[in-house]
Amino acid sequence: MALRIAWIKSQVDEKAKERAEGTVLSILEKRLMAARICRAKPSDARMDNPDCELVMTKMGPVALFPSKAAMIKIDNDLAGEGSEAKGNDAMAELLKRLRK
Repeated sequence: MALRIAWIKSQVDEKAKERAEGTVLSILEKRLMAARICRAKPSDARMDNPDCELVMTKMGPVALFPSKAAMIKIDNDLAGEGSEAKGNDAMAELLKRLRK
């Protein structure tokens, strides 16, 4: 059990270091990205738009926005309203207890 607790603490430290170094998007950044994609007009899809995904077709690459329904689900989960929210809350509670 002590090894498991030590491993979880190391993972928390690793995530904190990544966030401090800017390699991990904050929840706010993720939610803003989801909102931007949901509000985007199809005509805004371009190769140089960072919110677009490049999809290979027979006629070459095409810029497409990710699914708006998927973005709404992600936003719900990040807001604590979706199906993954309970699992995220449980993990946060476990990490909180381990830090004591």
